[in-house]
Amino acid sequence: MIKSSCLLIELLEMVRDNFGFLDRRINEIRQTIVNIAKEYMDRVDNEEEMQYLLLEKDIDYRDSLNIIYDHDVVELLENPYAQKIVLNIWDSKYNVSSSVFAASTTHNLLFNYNHCRYDMEKKLRFT
Repeated sequence: MIKSSCLLIELLEMVRDNFGFLDRRINEIRQTIVNIAKEYMDRVDNEEEMQYLLLEKDIDYRDSLNIIYDHDVVELLENPYAQKIVLNIWDSKYNVSSSVFAASTTHNLLFNYNHCRYDMEKKLRFT
């Protein structure tokens, strides 16, 4: 529900960028979506469920917190569980912004080293 609300708000912002004359109507729809999402978040009764809802990834590997930040939807962070999750992430000493492979030395040596950044066969083909 929270992810869907964030994606709808993102879609509204894309419409706003293309059709500036719809600004007032977009604000009204956005406020309605935010109110529905806040009501849903108020019914969440534990931190683990809220963490799942806020950190659920979409097809582009973005979570709701990224979209909330990108489109300034701070109203969704007024929930005490949401605030606690954000503070836990902020105070964490680990980089949690990427996948586990970003922190893996073996993965970086295998796939991010210079020899994997270009294809020698493609580069030297037909020479």
